[in-house]
Amino acid sequence: MSAATLVLRNRLALAGWIFMAIWMGMLCLITYILVRDGSIPGTGPLVGMGVMALFWMFGVAGCAYCYAIPCVAVTIRDGRVSIRERFMFRSQEETFPVASLMTPPLVETKDDEGAPYFRCELTTPAGRTVVCSEGSDRASVAAARARLLAFIS
Repeated sequence: MSAATLVLRNRLALAGWIFMAIWMGMLCLITYILVRDGSIPGTGPLVGMGVMALFWMFGVAGCAYCYAIPCVAVTIRDGRVSIRERFMFRSQEETFPVASLMTPPLVETKDDEGAPYFRCELTTPAGRTVVCSEGSDRASVAAARARLLAFIS
């Protein structure tokens, strides 16, 4: 057994998971209060129900989006690559030989505010793309990619 092991983790999805859990918790609390005490003071019942419906639509759509993003752990050991994706309510793992892994690109895009954003992406033999490192700091993403390249070449 080789002592050399590389583990790359991308846990950025946790921020969205936590945000949406807090959002939905507060939404449930406010909905309970409005059901218990009646509509928003100074408005009719339809206005309060309409506002709450908008918040619920955003909450459900936000949960669907955020909970579909996985936390990723890429492990390379003994000539094998293991990719474990943990979603909010399930997980999946894929294992394949290092030789079938293509050279991962360093992808530069823009975030929603126009600032540079970087991703190191792995493409599995099945054709899926997995983001093993991402962020706005090019040096940290490039360092993760360099560690990965050292193990696959």
